[in-house]
Amino acid sequence: MKDIFRNLEQYQIDPLREIRGAGIVTNGNVYWVKSPTDADYVTLQDTVGRDRMGTAINNVMTSARNDRNDYILVTPTDSGTSYVPGTAIDVNKRRVHIIGIGATLSRNNKPTFEAYGTTSGVDTEIMFVTAEGAEVRGIKLLGTSGTSGNGTLTSYLRIGTASSGTPHGATFVNVDVESTQAAAANGTADIVTIAGDVATGIKGLRFEDCWIGNWSWVPTNGVVNMSGTAGPTRLEFVNTTFVIDAQ
Repeated sequence: MKDIFRNLEQYQIDPLREIRGAGIVTNGNVYWVKSPTDADYVTLQDTVGRDRMGTAINNVMTSARNDRNDYILVTPTDSGTSYVPGTAIDVNKRRVHIIGIGATLSRNNKPTFEAYGTTSGVDTEIMFVTAEGAEVRGIKLLGTSGTSGNGTLTSYLRIGTASSGTPHGATFVNVDVESTQAAAANGTADIVTIAGDVATGIKGLRFEDCWIGNWSWVPTNGVVNMSGTAGPTRLEFVNTTFVIDAQ
């Protein structure tokens, strides 16, 4: 006999309602990134929908839309291991928000992307931000592990122009960018590169509560390298730590 007073559908989690309850309000879509080896991967996929789920940021970035304030929520892995992208994470949709779930100000408690661990994963950077108004929050970018995967890596976080646009007003909050390699293994890759190849420079970049540094080497062009036809305009570093350890 059916219990008319127990509608199981009303007990299901509405991810969007839960997100808004946590303070995220958007007129766009919400996407999730999760390791396929996590025990609850299928459960979350069934809850949010297969079209809103991916195993890498680039998987769902292709579905995100310009100027809709779409959110990409990155969950930490069950084992606490890093995501290993095969190519650079392309942040190329205007006003997209990438948020690390459960991130705190601790440098050891953020979803982490580590590159590149194998020769098949080679690019010039770990993350490339070219979209106006993009936000990256609560994420850690960790330098390459070993020389075989280093390839052409020249910067861990690159902010610059591309056919997709110019990242005016991009914001980075509680983001760690770090190399773990000695000079002999890591070469001269910069930690952060801001390449303003537009006449006005990239305008209104903001770093807040970030940690930018290295393990045991000094990058040739500094921890933050500014290049291109024009330097950034009104670039802000708020509560941000820079570390150079050349021992």
